[in-house]
Amino acid sequence: MRTSKVFVALISPTYIASDYCGKELTIFRERVTRYAEREPKGASTLIIPLMWTRPIDKLPQRLEELQYDHIELPQSYRDEELSVLVDNGRFKDDYDLLVNHLAKQIAIRVSQTKMEDAEEIEMLSVVENVLRPPASRGLRRSEQCLFRLRGSHELGLRRTA
Repeated sequence: MRTSKVFVALISPTYIASDYCGKELTIFRERVTRYAEREPKGASTLIIPLMWTRPIDKLPQRLEELQYDHIELPQSYRDEELSVLVDNGRFKDDYDLLVNHLAKQIAIRVSQTKMEDAEEIEMLSVVENVLRPPASRGLRRSEQCLFRLRGSHELGLRRTA
C-alpha cells in the first residue's frame, strides 16, 4: 500500500465485509486524495474496481463513488460479473479481452502517475474501514461473520453431479 500506484479491487460481498480490504482501500484513497491536491488530473483513475460477484445489498457509498461499469469492457462483464466470465467457457474471448484491457490500463496509469511512495503508512489495526457503515462498526465478530458467509459461490465451491 505504501508504494502501489494503482489499486485494483475485486468487489464481492466478501470484499465488502472484509475489515482488511476496507482498511487497505482507506489507505490507498488517502494517498490518492493527497496526490489529487497536487495533480487533480487522473487521480480518480488510480482505483480500479472490478465486480467479481455482485453484492446482495447496495454498494457502500465509498464504492458507489467509483466507476465500476467500465463501458470499454465487454458487454458480458457489464451484464454478468467477472466470476461468471472466469467460470464459463463461452466467455473465454471476453475474459481474454477484459484481462488484456485491464493490463494495458494499469500500465498506462502507472506510467502516467507521479504519485510518490508514502513515507510510512499506519498500522492496519488503527486504520478506519471506509466500507463499513458507522452503525456496523460496533458489531461483535460473530455478527460480522454473518455478512461474510452469504453463499458458497463466494467460497469457490461447485456442485458436482
